Amino acid sequence: MSASARSDHTGPILAGLSAHNEGQTVGHVAEEVARGLKGSFPDRESVLVLADSCSTDDTVSAFTSTHVDVATCVRDSDAHKLGKGRAVRSILREAVDRGASVVVLIDADLRSVRSDWVTRLVTPVFEGVDLVEPEYLRAARDGAVTTHFSHPFVLALTGLNIRQPTGGEFAMSGELAKFVVERRWPDGACGYGIDMFATLVAALRGARIASARLGIKVHRPNPAKLAQIFCDVASTAMSVAAEGAVPLEDAEDVTEIETFGEHVDCCAPPGGIHVESFAMVARSAWAEAEPGVATVLPRDVRAHIGAALERDRPSVDVGLWHECLAQGVRAARSGADPEVVAKALVPAFIARSATFSQESSELSPGDTQHATVSDALRFRGILRATPGTKFRKKRASKRASKSASKSAAGSKPKTVGKAKTRKKARERKAR
Repeated sequence: MSASARSDHTGPILAGLSAHNEGQTVGHVAEEVARGLKGSFPDRESVLVLADSCSTDDTVSAFTSTHVDVATCVRDSDAHKLGKGRAVRSILREAVDRGASVVVLIDADLRSVRSDWVTRLVTPVFEGVDLVEPEYLRAARDGAVTTHFSHPFVLALTGLNIRQPTGGEFAMSGELAKFVVERRWPDGACGYGIDMFATLVAALRGARIASARLGIKVHRPNPAKLAQIFCDVASTAMSVAAEGAVPLEDAEDVTEIETFGEHVDCCAPPGGIHVESFAMVARSAWAEAEPGVATVLPRDVRAHIGAALERDRPSVDVGLWHECLAQGVRAARSGADPEVVAKALVPAFIARSATFSQESSELSPGDTQHATVSDALRFRGILRATPGTKFRKKRASKRASKSASKSAAGSKPKTVGKAKTRKKARERKAR
């Protein structure tokens, strides 16, 4: 019989590594994570779980042969199918079965992981945080999916300024892990969309979300893989948004989430993208997505994108990209397949990433960060002004968060607004 997820923090800490053909790095990641668990939480029961996603190399043997001072186990990805999200779901189920108090997720392909990442991600959960997102020091033009989609999309829908909602690594309470596992998972969440899914589910529940400073994360953009990552993340976001359950605040104010940990003393790594490679991927994606583009983007927007892709160096400014995004939300809310919507947006996304790389080439990381936040706020205004993109408008306060938690636990929500409306109607009729 499974143990239930504990909210009193007496259960074990479960660290999960998701992997697919990571034999060269999984041993190093396992050592660093185990060192963090043992060094920072020596008196707590800890377990290190590898969720292997159909690896064909020596990933599993490399993990099992690595000597660590914590208990370990290996699980196959959910349904024995390929996909990061399926690997994460397998880890979350293991956490629920063990009654874990905290679950921390780390990618097994990292070369920049350090033992203190575990400390920085796990500690806020013991202080009452439900979901801890990473905050990396990244190159000015790195993290295209985060910069051009995840950050503005989450900010627009929830009012929460989560800088890196799809950063790869995160930690959550055992209670939230159970809640996430029991939700219906969109197809994209079974792949690279798992981070977006966890973030939106937590925000919808009214969970307490914070970030932890982790320092440098080394990342080398691959435009072909980037397209698939974007599709999974965007289709997941559109699926959740299409349910009409994600709140969109009326207030113009943005809620800054808490940030834990001191600043890491390091310099941002060099970054940038190969514009010509991105241009080739954008044009190829445009040809593949063309049948579904007409169902997502209006004719004038399609014309602008088509003209931009014909240039030697495709140029999509932030205004055109935001219009594409808003139309994508409209299409999803109107019943379009979220995967079709995501694929229709890929060419503009890749072209926008290349354009931004050129636009920000002379900016410092701080100036670039300021520009991306301003862009995210601008998109929020565009989305709220676009017909067919309205969402339920409720959120934010601690009181609202508690109500959302009770509702998730089975409490019947009140319908005060409707009752008042009916009462006023009866009074007018009596007069």
